[in-house]
Amino acid sequence: MARPMLMTNMKKKQSTASPFEAPCTTTRPGAEVVAMVHGLSRPARQAANGAGAGRPSDRASEPCRNGQAGCMSDLEITALVLSEHEAFRREFAGLEGHEGDLLQAWAALAARLEVHAVAEERFFYPVLAQQADDGVAEGERAVHDHNAIRHAAAAVDEHEVGSPGWWDSVRQAQDVNAEHMAEEERDFIPDFTAAVDADERGELGLRWLQLHDEHEGGAGLSGEDADPAEVVGGAG
Repeated sequence: MARPMLMTNMKKKQSTASPFEAPCTTTRPGAEVVAMVHGLSRPARQAANGAGAGRPSDRASEPCRNGQAGCMSDLEITALVLSEHEAFRREFAGLEGHEGDLLQAWAALAARLEVHAVAEERFFYPVLAQQADDGVAEGERAVHDHNAIRHAAAAVDEHEVGSPGWWDSVRQAQDVNAEHMAEEERDFIPDFTAAVDADERGELGLRWLQLHDEHEGGAGLSGEDADPAEVVGGAG
């Protein structure tokens, strides 16, 4: 039976490029930063940190050059969020035509979705709620979205891998996640960038990376729903 098509404009052939390349933003996060988040072991991340222009903490707080408006440093939290958004889009699209173990590919993607959600709930939305005019409402709406993504991801596991019901559930998870990311990119991230200064965004980015190290593959995370009121009520 033919597999249902996932929403994608990409070719069916799975890309050989790393699924964690940096997104095309106003200033594109460097490849070494994306490798730090996803592509390398912890010792390799540490080695990458020592390469290039200074330590991560130096580069995260580095001002935009020549007074560029709207730019972001490689390690600030907003750049890391956007980088993972692009990775999720590629990974969902890459499931179609995947030639390896579908269960393993889906489990890895679902784990990364959970780590991403938890990182936002600890470091992004509490700060947005404190510092942006509409931050409380935006944060609560986002956490509701995270819980909907969690439910959609859990529903995938109720079906036999590769069956029509499995693909339908994967498509549903993709749709819910895509809508949430689009709203973040359209509304929440611009509000965050306007309200939170570059130094703090850089510090939050380093905490984001640390959480990814501590919970690589979703280790130690329950996957349970988050309470929107609790998330926006305090810093992570």
